[in-house]
Amino acid sequence: MYPTSKFKPSRDTVVERVLTANSVDSEQNPTGLGPSNSVLINMGPAQGDSESVIQLFADGTIIFNVAGFYRAKLTLTFGRVTNPGVAEILFRVMIDGLGQSGRTVSQKISTANLLSTYELDAWVTVAEGTKIQFEIMRDSSGNNSGGLLAGTVTNDSGAWNPAPCATLLIDRPTNP
Repeated sequence: MYPTSKFKPSRDTVVERVLTANSVDSEQNPTGLGPSNSVLINMGPAQGDSESVIQLFADGTIIFNVAGFYRAKLTLTFGRVTNPGVAEILFRVMIDGLGQSGRTVSQKISTANLLSTYELDAWVTVAEGTKIQFEIMRDSSGNNSGGLLAGTVTNDSGAWNPAPCATLLIDRPTNP
């Protein structure tokens, strides 16, 4: 028999959305092959300031101004529009400018106009002042094309939201 718990997710789990960010770029591409040509992924216009729970800078840098437990959900859309051959796009998370956190994600794009979506959904505990950046590069084992691409939404009725190349949502639990 399993122990019973008084915790009820529908009653005891409440989250506050502290950041919603969508890139406004139609493309975010590295400038060439290899690490020296990698780029930071921007998440749209800057948001917040040093008094905000989270501050987002225009280059995509995120600073947590309040220590705590957060849920981060990142969605990236990889693709390319030109060049034959296989492009290999790599993605990583950088913490405090000191180095990579976690594994490298690899996306092989073999056909132009093919989109591939990657989602990262993680609960993390961060200290006050923690800085996070997201970075992509084109690996030299592939051809020099590709990166992040926004989807095309022909919005005749205005009923569909955009399909950005990068989206970031950050929540934190609150007391019910």
